[in-house]
Amino acid sequence: MTDCVIVQPIARCGVDLLQDAGLSVFVAPSPELTVLRPHLLTARAVITRNSGLSAEAIKAAPNLAIIASHGTGTDRIDKGAAERRGIRVVSTPGSNAQSVAEHALALMLACARRIPAADRAVRTGEWSFRECIHPREISGCHLGLVGYGHVARKLATLAKGLGMTVSAHSKHASDADLAADGVLRAASLDSLLATAQIISLHGLPGRTPVLDDALLSKLRADAILINTARGVLIDEAALAAALREGRIAAAGLDVFSGEPLPCDSPILDCPNVVLTPHIGGSGVEARERTALEVARRVVEGLGMAVPD
Repeated sequence: MTDCVIVQPIARCGVDLLQDAGLSVFVAPSPELTVLRPHLLTARAVITRNSGLSAEAIKAAPNLAIIASHGTGTDRIDKGAAERRGIRVVSTPGSNAQSVAEHALALMLACARRIPAADRAVRTGEWSFRECIHPREISGCHLGLVGYGHVARKLATLAKGLGMTVSAHSKHASDADLAADGVLRAASLDSLLATAQIISLHGLPGRTPVLDDALLSKLRADAILINTARGVLIDEAALAAALREGRIAAAGLDVFSGEPLPCDSPILDCPNVVLTPHIGGSGVEARERTALEVARRVVEGLGMAVPD
């Protein structure tokens, strides 16, 4: 009998904590419902990552009491279906923030220094590449943050340490928090897009405007766009057009509107784009912190004592 279904693998320390609390755990080899269904029949808890949990999967779990997201996002969990059943939905905000912030910084540097293209040039013997490109320093650049949650605050600290000026567009961050972090409040999203040399997205779907062609057109021609938040925050076709036409300098993307990224995505053959497969929060340390936190939340949510 399974007590907790883990839809996608988490760090071993989280599984150990669940088992030490007395729960029977099934770590699914695939997130397909056909694999999950036999174990959902008895499950009281489900832990999921970016696969979320559908209404059909929730219906297949008559004893389900809690759904826990390994990470911040719960947008792929059918919260309506869970609410109708009185099932709690919890997440682990901030547990992987340092990892995602460092990844956003890595994408900035990769774009500014043209690292992927330079790597390819060395491997193909194009040593003259160094005379043809103009890598940029990010020290002294203006970084614009769209949203100011856990990740954005970590990134602001990293960026300021490199000598960047940081501004944020946020409806929720207090003036006191921004001032304490040394971050300027942008007068508007439009003004931030028009002035910042690097834009990094940190909002949530529905709370942050999607960067469509109209908003992308406000970016500087030398702007670098970074997205480690949600793929749906960018109109990918509009971004592809802006990159091909040289209306923005580069983009670094870790998240996409459809994952895995379809082989016919217009982003794939764009110039000056750095792509990673949604690994921002996958640092070893972050995965262990998040696994422990999500396991604790499940154990507590089931009214059990968390093992020492």
